[in-house]
Amino acid sequence: MFKNPNRAPSNPPTSDANAVRKITKRGGISVCIIVLLVTAILLFSYRDSVSHDQKRIQLLGGTTRTGLPPIYAKLAYTSHSPKIVRSAFTSKLGQWIFGRFQVIYTVDLRGVRVNADVKAALKIAKDFEHVNELILYQSAVTDDDLAILKTGFPKLERIKLNETAITDAGIVHLRDLPELRLINAQRTAITDAAVPDLAAISRLKELNIAETQITSVKLIRSTHPICHINGKLVTLSRSSDVHRASGQRSPLANR
Repeated sequence: MFKNPNRAPSNPPTSDANAVRKITKRGGISVCIIVLLVTAILLFSYRDSVSHDQKRIQLLGGTTRTGLPPIYAKLAYTSHSPKIVRSAFTSKLGQWIFGRFQVIYTVDLRGVRVNADVKAALKIAKDFEHVNELILYQSAVTDDDLAILKTGFPKLERIKLNETAITDAGIVHLRDLPELRLINAQRTAITDAAVPDLAAISRLKELNIAETQITSVKLIRSTHPICHINGKLVTLSRSSDVHRASGQRSPLANR
């Protein structure tokens, strides 16, 4: 019997369509599980390494702060990732897995008074890929110690050097850090000689130079017009003590 060429093709049975949907759904679930398991395997050894590094920093008197790895946000919340991948990473299982495989973002050495310990901690932290904050407040860090920043810490955004013995020679090591945005140098020994190096920091957004020997920030303001500069208590000269005692505004505010 000849088939009628004008006859519309018949729709597949409903049972077949349901079977296809079930297979597709099961396949998607399987892919999600595989993605999560592979991720867990890859990160297992990394977790042990991070825990070991944290203990090494603690033995030297410092602490660390951790958070979810950057790749988690990229895979879980960006439209560039396939929907099935986003679903896997934002699921309870995905959040549980990544919650146990965190990375070190902050190295805090505040109050570490032994210079050898500061040196050792910085040497360890240099190999931490994601560190974006370094706290050296009231530590025994020296100008020479900051030279290590040139060979490590590529993602450093914030450094706190307040109340340390850092001088102009130490600030030189900060000028080529590509991501540096915040510097706290309050109560350090820096002078006007450090201003060109501070002005050369390409992404500088916040600078605290209170109670230092810097007397003018014109160059910094010209290169970073939106940078917030805290220098209202800066020592300008012997006469600056008179301004403080009288409650007058520091002349630096207009410089």
